[in-house]
Amino acid sequence: MGKPFDYAIPFRPTLNEITERLGHEVHFSLMLPEYEPCEDFVEGSLQIGGEILHIYFEHSLGYLSLSSENREVLDKPLISLQPAIAVAKGNDDRKPGEN
Repeated sequence: MGKPFDYAIPFRPTLNEITERLGHEVHFSLMLPEYEPCEDFVEGSLQIGGEILHIYFEHSLGYLSLSSENREVLDKPLISLQPAIAVAKGNDDRKPGEN
């Protein structure tokens, strides 16, 4: 979602937006630990209907993960969120294999 060690990456607001968008279709519950300044390696969960997605994010890598052992649990929210998902492309003009 961003560059490593960028503590301005809006993981929590992004997760709140995801739950708001999904909440129009099914019951949901976002569970995260209380915010801590300079937090990193945060684990939580998002309950969607009767299913649970595991959440993990870390500022040290600029990384957000939503996971489940059940592929269908991941597919349903992805389909609902697809119109709002944007993929950022870097401005790295190097060709594969170039340093």
